[in-house]
Amino acid sequence: MIDKISRVLLRKYKYKLESYKVLYEEINKNRLIIPSIILFLIVVAFYFTTNAFDFVVLAFAFFILIIIPLALKKDETYDIVVITPEYIIKQTTKRNITAIKFDDIKKFGTNNNGIVIKDGELEISLDPSVLAEDILIVMDILEAKGKTFDKTKDYMIRPIKIVFTDDEVKIVEVKTIESSTDRIVSEHIGNYGMLTPGFIDDILLLNAVIEEAYFKENNFYIKIARIEVKPGHPENILFESQIANDCIMIFENVNVSSIVKREVSGTKEEVIENQDSFSKDIRKGVISDWKYRKNGIDLQIYVKQYIILVSFEYKEVVIGWKKFI
Repeated sequence: MIDKISRVLLRKYKYKLESYKVLYEEINKNRLIIPSIILFLIVVAFYFTTNAFDFVVLAFAFFILIIIPLALKKDETYDIVVITPEYIIKQTTKRNITAIKFDDIKKFGTNNNGIVIKDGELEISLDPSVLAEDILIVMDILEAKGKTFDKTKDYMIRPIKIVFTDDEVKIVEVKTIESSTDRIVSEHIGNYGMLTPGFIDDILLLNAVIEEAYFKENNFYIKIARIEVKPGHPENILFESQIANDCIMIFENVNVSSIVKREVSGTKEEVIENQDSFSKDIRKGVISDWKYRKNGIDLQIYVKQYIILVSFEYKEVVIGWKKFI
C-alpha cells in the first residue's frame, strides 16, 4: 500500500515519499475473487470439453462466480494513516488517498469519529481509539504548529523538525535566531496581557489619549490610555469591537518623514526637527485623525492649542494592552 500512496503523492502533490511512519493500517479485502475466477475457468473447461450442462448453467455460473464477487469488491475498506515530515495522509479506499500539509491545516475539531482536520475542502478524520499512543504524536505536532487553534496552547507553538528513526517519530525543536521584533515582544510581554506584532489595520485610534511617548534605539514608543480593537484582530475573539486600556504601540526602526506643528486658530506652522522634543510635545495629546500606509503612518494630534502632524515609516509595529474593559 505504501507504493500506491507514494505514487499518488508524487503525481497529485508533487511530493516524494521518503521518510515516514505508518501509524495504523487495516485493510478488509474481498478474498473471493481469485478463487471464484479459478472455479469459473474450471466450469468453462468442463462446458467445452464434456457438454455435461447447457449454456444457461454457464451463464448462471458466470453471474455467481464473477459478477457477484466483483460487486462485493466495492465493499473493500482501507484505513491507513501515515505521517511524513510535512504531511498527514489517510487512505480510505483503494483509490481515495487524502494528504494534508501540517502547515496548511485551517480547521481542527472533533466529532463522533474522533479528531477532524481540514484544509479547505480536504478532510481527514482520526480515531484515537485505533491510533493509540500515536495520536499523542500527532497532537504534539499540531500543537507545536499552532494547528489546534487553542489559545490556551499558544505557549507550545514553536519551530520543529519531524524526524523518523527506527520507526519512531521524534519532534526536534529548531533553534532560531531571535529577530529584533521578537526581542521587543519579549522585553515587554510581562507588562501587557496582549502583545502582538502587526494587525495595525484592526486598531482604531480615534480620540486616543497619548499618556507617554519616546524614542529608544530608533524605535518609537507610544503609550495610549485606550484603543478600540476591531473583531478582525486575532486577540479579539468576539464578533464586535472591544475597548482595550493601558495600551502601547511600538514602531520599530522608525524613519520620520516630517513633523509639523500648527496653531489651531491660525495658519502659522513650525517644522520640528528634534524628535525628542516632538515626543515630549505630544504627551497628553489626543489622536484626532490617522492614516495607515504600508509600513507607514500619518498622525494628527491635538495638544492644547496646537495640531501636530507627523508622518513616518517603520519596519514593524507591535501593539499591546493590559486587558479589555
